[in-house]
Amino acid sequence: MSQSNNLQVLVVDDDAGFRDVLCGFLESRNLIVRQASSGMSALDEINRATPDIIFLDVYMPEMNGLQVLKTIREHWPQVKVIVMSGYATEEMAKEAMDLGATDFLNKPIELELLDDMLPLFKSDVSEYTTN
Repeated sequence: MSQSNNLQVLVVDDDAGFRDVLCGFLESRNLIVRQASSGMSALDEINRATPDIIFLDVYMPEMNGLQVLKTIREHWPQVKVIVMSGYATEEMAKEAMDLGATDFLNKPIELELLDDMLPLFKSDVSEYTTN
């Protein structure tokens, strides 16, 4: 977990264009951002340095986002995971939440919504790291 004021974020999506937009937005909010293009590369990144928040797409090659979420919850239960999909169904959102997702967002994501969410994540992470 990050001990600095800046949250560490991992954006996981196989769509490079979407990743670039989301990463640019998060970096403009003074967050430390890394990215991965697949489920397997996401787990490698998390092993290297555990982020505070993960934005995780559902449909990806090798390992889908829900499989990645299960692994994250087994090994890094404290990490906030926001699951995203451009092809969301109510069942998918429910499954993600049942697996321990912090939130579920439909793509395209309204960036203004993230501006409302980020302060909540910052306070949650600071509570976790100070206890």
